[in-house]
Amino acid sequence: MKTHRIIVLAGCLALLVSAAGPATPPAQDMAAPILQNINARTRQVTSFNARFRQTSADPTFDETDVSSGRMYFLKKSPTEGQPATTYLVRFDYLKPELSVTIMNEAKIILWQKGTAPQEHAMVDNLTMRTLLAGLTSLDELHEQFLISITSQSHTRVTLKLTPASDIARRTFRELFVTFDTHSWLPVTVQQNKLSGERVTLQFEEPVVNRSISAELFTLAYLQRQVSSAQTPKPKPVPRPPAPPPAR
Repeated sequence: MKTHRIIVLAGCLALLVSAAGPATPPAQDMAAPILQNINARTRQVTSFNARFRQTSADPTFDETDVSSGRMYFLKKSPTEGQPATTYLVRFDYLKPELSVTIMNEAKIILWQKGTAPQEHAMVDNLTMRTLLAGLTSLDELHEQFLISITSQSHTRVTLKLTPASDIARRTFRELFVTFDTHSWLPVTVQQNKLSGERVTLQFEEPVVNRSISAELFTLAYLQRQVSSAQTPKPKPVPRPPAPPPAR
């Protein structure tokens, strides 16, 4: 089985300027209310968890992988030792095999069934920030991407995200993020990578602002989970047969 790829839920804020005539409103005017609704929602979100389904299509090897599980997100408030807000993300893959990916703004923790959890320094912080578009303010990505609206209905709106910086262009060709217009939460993400790989992520049954412990996103907690799951449970001691009834 391939090592799970880190999912990138991409997002941005800069807007494409429309080339239409005077009768057509500029792209900024059409997209601005939508971005305002999304950003207003992100300010209300302190935690998020949902079931997810990930489909990865790799044309180089002509392979398609499908995996699923549950994703957790926590917005950790500033503290005396950490003056900035910290974003914590965890993907628990349940199918086809158990694995975990945890990310914060400094570390990435990886675990696959049959191995020990490993912690590494996070080199590509853009991966983290694009992952959280729609859960954190889109303003944080305005230097990396341009945005336009590709489709809109009463229940869904889809944004097209075009890389605008050299850093973003090294990984992405284009991205599409679909939002539910009632909750203004992301429901589908499609990444078209520069390599030709396409990754689609779908969220279902989202739960917002329910209490989640920051410990869930630590190496120590994951190690305890793995150790507990691998510890054989003691077998019950069989009871001796009952003596025959007295005659």
